[in-house]
Amino acid sequence: MKLLLTPLIFSVTLLLADINCTDTDNIEIKNIESCSEKSDKALNTVYKNLIGSHKGEVKPQDLLKKAQRAWIITRDAHCTLIGLKTSISPAVNMAICEIEMTQNRTKELEELFDMDVKE
Repeated sequence: MKLLLTPLIFSVTLLLADINCTDTDNIEIKNIESCSEKSDKALNTVYKNLIGSHKGEVKPQDLLKKAQRAWIITRDAHCTLIGLKTSISPAVNMAICEIEMTQNRTKELEELFDMDVKE
């Protein structure tokens, strides 16, 4: 049953405390830090579950770790560019970019996790 709860963890985490972090077009500036933390927490939960589902399997775990490290580098560079290219509120736009990319990555990892569950 634990395996099926992962998407619920992501959804509930992003909606805690009446802050809707999934609608990044309407995140209030005062909530950006909370949404960033919640998105990171959801990603880390799904990542840990995915790594755990491959316990003892060196190759899949190594590939997941390499892919995640590369994704972090890509996200950070991309969102920094967004911030540099934005004349109004560059820090806010950079943070929202990071939230959106983190939420998308969480969904990607959930899909990988779901593939493991179905096998």
